[in-house]
Amino acid sequence: MKDYLFQSSVEFAGALKNNYVDKTEIISYLNSRINVPTNKFICAVRPCRSGKSITAMMLNAYYSKANDTKNLFVNLKIGQDPNFENYLNKYHVLYIDMQDFDLSIDNEGIGFIDRIHKDLIKTLKKHFPKAFENKEFTDVALAIREVYAVYQEKFIFIIDEWDYVLRVFKNTALTDNYLSLLRSLFKATAGAECVALAYITGILPIKKYKTQSILNNFKEYSMLNPKEFAQFFGFTDSEVRELCQSNDVSYEETRRWYDGYRLGDYEILRRPSLDDRDHNLDYLI
Repeated sequence: MKDYLFQSSVEFAGALKNNYVDKTEIISYLNSRINVPTNKFICAVRPCRSGKSITAMMLNAYYSKANDTKNLFVNLKIGQDPNFENYLNKYHVLYIDMQDFDLSIDNEGIGFIDRIHKDLIKTLKKHFPKAFENKEFTDVALAIREVYAVYQEKFIFIIDEWDYVLRVFKNTALTDNYLSLLRSLFKATAGAECVALAYITGILPIKKYKTQSILNNFKEYSMLNPKEFAQFFGFTDSEVRELCQSNDVSYEETRRWYDGYRLGDYEILRRPSLDDRDHNLDYLI
């Protein structure tokens, strides 16, 4: 079974060896929101192939107690932040890709929610045994509250593809149960106090799924309202120009193959589909 708390930083370490485009300044913004009740719930909304997953992987490597990763970050942009070490490897991080729980063979999603509860509770029981002495849990939110009560340690949640359930399955009962789970984890007072930071990613805005009342404590950073997150997803024009120069690739030809858009003060170049791989920078990064 996958351990959702102690996940390796090997994949992120590998990414650093392959023309990694340094987006670690996003960590400074997130650090300023840790344990701030009105700002610690963040939803980053971007289309596919915008770098959401590599950013989630990077955040897990930075915050998680699972590994000593100072050597991975010290020479990156976040390493120049005076608060760099204040949050480095200081938290228990529940790092979840919602696609991991997909056991369905149709559009019903049978067993999806049960597996979330079961797998996360197994992970918690492994690392926080005192909270489970003479107790059994079937609800992960209740298990997390008990862990917090016994150990007095808050969690950082990193959830990639939070909207996967809502996009893929047509089962109304599944959708309702999933949203109830999110509400119990992040909106309920008892659940929210266990959270130091919640960072979730998705493709479409929260309001698309009529979840305003359930997740209205999340601050959403979308394509229409990117705010300070504008530069952290996709490649800026200057980043692409630098990659082209360092790898002897034609900048003009690359611009011809990359589509783009403007977010705030940044021109962002979209990563093309895999069908365009022979004509883009994907092989560099």
